[in-house]
Amino acid sequence: MISNFTGDIVAQDYQGLFSADVRHLSKLELLINNSPLEALSSQETGFHSASIVLGNYPTKDLSRFDLTIIRKRTITKIFHEDIEVKNNTQKQLSFLLGLKFDTDFSDIFEIRALTRGGNQEHPNKRFITKNFRKKHLLIFSYARDAFRRTTVIHFSQPVQLKGNIVNLSVSLQPKQRLTFSFSIAFLAGRKTITVRRLEKIKKEAEILKEWHWSKLTLQTDWDDFEQAISQSLSDLAALRIYQEEMPGKITSLPAAGIPWFVAIFGRDSLITAYQTIIFGLELAISTLKFLAKYQGKEVNPLRDEQPGKILHEMRFGETAYFRNWVPFPYYGAVDTTPLFLILLSEVYRFGASVGFIKEMKDSALKALKWIDEYGDMDQDGFVEYQRGSERGLKNQNWRDSWDSMIFRNGEIAQTPITSSDVQGYVYDAKMRIAEIARSVWQDISLAVRLEQEAAELKGRFNEAFWIKSKGYFALGLDRNKRQIDSLSSGIGQLLWSDIVNEEKIPRVVSLLFSNGLYSGWGVRTISKDDKGYNPLIYHRGTVWPHDNSLIAAGLVKAGQREKALQIILDTITASSFFNYRLPEVFAGFDRSEIPFPVQYPTAASPQAWSAGAPILFLRLLLGIEPDIKRQTLRINPMLPPNMDYLTVDGISAFRKYFSIRAGKDGSKIVPQ
Repeated sequence: MISNFTGDIVAQDYQGLFSADVRHLSKLELLINNSPLEALSSQETGFHSASIVLGNYPTKDLSRFDLTIIRKRTITKIFHEDIEVKNNTQKQLSFLLGLKFDTDFSDIFEIRALTRGGNQEHPNKRFITKNFRKKHLLIFSYARDAFRRTTVIHFSQPVQLKGNIVNLSVSLQPKQRLTFSFSIAFLAGRKTITVRRLEKIKKEAEILKEWHWSKLTLQTDWDDFEQAISQSLSDLAALRIYQEEMPGKITSLPAAGIPWFVAIFGRDSLITAYQTIIFGLELAISTLKFLAKYQGKEVNPLRDEQPGKILHEMRFGETAYFRNWVPFPYYGAVDTTPLFLILLSEVYRFGASVGFIKEMKDSALKALKWIDEYGDMDQDGFVEYQRGSERGLKNQNWRDSWDSMIFRNGEIAQTPITSSDVQGYVYDAKMRIAEIARSVWQDISLAVRLEQEAAELKGRFNEAFWIKSKGYFALGLDRNKRQIDSLSSGIGQLLWSDIVNEEKIPRVVSLLFSNGLYSGWGVRTISKDDKGYNPLIYHRGTVWPHDNSLIAAGLVKAGQREKALQIILDTITASSFFNYRLPEVFAGFDRSEIPFPVQYPTAASPQAWSAGAPILFLRLLLGIEPDIKRQTLRINPMLPPNMDYLTVDGISAFRKYFSIRAGKDGSKIVPQ
């Protein structure tokens, strides 16, 4: 839900109450005597809740602030709001409490187009029906062929409806208060609503308020870090999506970000689950199951789908249903498939059941086959990408804006493109799955083959992508196998994948912290010395927290712990300028030029893999690694100079919880 400061929705820009890519409310206004209210204060009270304090303006029979109004709202599977109205005076007050509702059932893609300067008239005019039942239920419905959506509003006591305004006549004695509530449910398809069904949905929604990470506790004398972790936990909890089509118990997986990406994105969900795995396997296992369910089955150029490929994006709105853009699921990502295998390995290493790892074998083998057959388009030993239709994404690695793959002279690279970071992911994936093949699947021949293929890939990569004249790895290879010679943050992610030959590591590290790449708040996507650099272009000079978290992990893997600490310190300090909520991306200006990080205008916030970055930093600071043989964790803490101690309870692995104490005078880990 996105509202203004009073808690109202006025259908401007992207305000609204959304579910599954459809705006179920485009208007929600709280009125006293048909007059709007004055915002006094508001506060998030949990990952799923907020309170807004309001006062009344002067109206007939009311002076200013005769009333205090508090809106207490929660959002889970439904939206619920309690409205508390208090008489502040010593006299009896009578007034009309009103709620104005409306909906347009707009698709998220329509709204996004409008906010970016498109036609101010919605392209799809909708015929919406309204039904008011027994003074307790207000129902809005929309249908186009078999696509149906319904918004159901249930009131705690009988109300009167006039137009689109629900009214309740109120009389309060001196200092008396009234509580009035309403709940909103969102239905798709031909489902019908009754009060009994609505109560069932409310009970299911209560389950979603529970979040096992809320039991986690962290204490440290570095206040910025503690607050960043707290905000990340809250944001990750709020970004969970419940998928009704998933069988079994209520489960969740991370959506990408707000406002435009409250949906499943394969890349975002996989990386977020990897970043946060020390707090439990729930998000990771749910993500793997969901993506395996929708794994590619056929060759479909419109979807960029191929057998074994892991999806890029899943949508459920009208645009998706009628295929007005691309058919969904959409598979236009070249990196999701190796990342799927990397996460499967990480889940195994942190103690997922043998049964689950065996259950995922078929999906893993299909993913490996996609890498070798469809991913390697020209059979040169590398994985490339090229969209199957003009509707698809031009660039299909994590730098997926149209102009991200750029030469140092400003020339835009043409597809098919062989992205360097993807080769690292493939190398890591094959090494990891070889471990599973040997230890769980008992397939020694597969393990040996994958290890051999990975070793050969590493050799080819260090030869083909290393720009000898400049001494760094190319961003990628273009359609003619020319090295795309921008100096990019991708060289840091290559350390995370462990594909860099040892003799090249010192040079890579020095370039990551050069004036061209390092802004003072983190590593830029490309160097400011490149012609295509712009500190405010999405993938051409900005700083991405998730990117920097993986770079920090790569630095630790390469034995460069002090350099990893610098990224952690600077990123967490940057978070303090955003109220500890790291945005998707921020500008790449030099810290020496502007002494605070500059907001990127359209950054998602909160955003899942940015929220995951501090959690991965926590793992790095504690040096947490799983010990599969002993079914326990190893730690090797590294604390920055400004942190004397770090204590965490609730680290999860091997179906157990651990407490970790790290300090200047030593460290220990104990099962809880």
